[in-house]
Amino acid sequence: PAAPLTNFTGTYKIWLDLYKTHTLMGPVDEKKSSFSLEDYELSVLDKGAVIELMGQYEGMPVSQNCEVTQREENLVVADFNFAADLTKLPYNANIAAKAEVMLTKDANGRIAISMDGQGFYSRPATKEKGADENTYELAVRGNRVKKDLPPFVMAAIAKAYGAGNIPGPD
Repeated sequence: PAAPLTNFTGTYKIWLDLYKTHTLMGPVDEKKSSFSLEDYELSVLDKGAVIELMGQYEGMPVSQNCEVTQREENLVVADFNFAADLTKLPYNANIAAKAEVMLTKDANGRIAISMDGQGFYSRPATKEKGADENTYELAVRGNRVKKDLPPFVMAAIAKAYGAGNIPGPD
């Protein structure tokens, strides 16, 4: 019989780095990370055809579905496509990221996550600040630290699903 597919659901510790590759002035070769998250807690929900990534940034929960493009016994590859218009917020910018998410299970049973792609930042000119537009190389590395999910994720799941006569998906 075929081996069961690995379920990658769980809590991960990740390290994210953004390296600036292009500005309004042209290409740059930046060796130091422009932005980093160290030891960041990221939750992964393996829903089969979709991998949902969830976390909290500055106290605000964030979630992104990633469409699975490849699945094998110990490997999942998914597309991360994110865009947000923050021009009505104090950030006054548009941000986006496109990356490939890879979840792997090694021979010892350890599960790792990686993400490679590009990040984008665009801010229109205002009275206070000039326009800014940057492209970044995005790199994420990390490992699953537990199968359990944090309380804020469990609360969101409980609200999203129903049972019996309670409205919601089965």
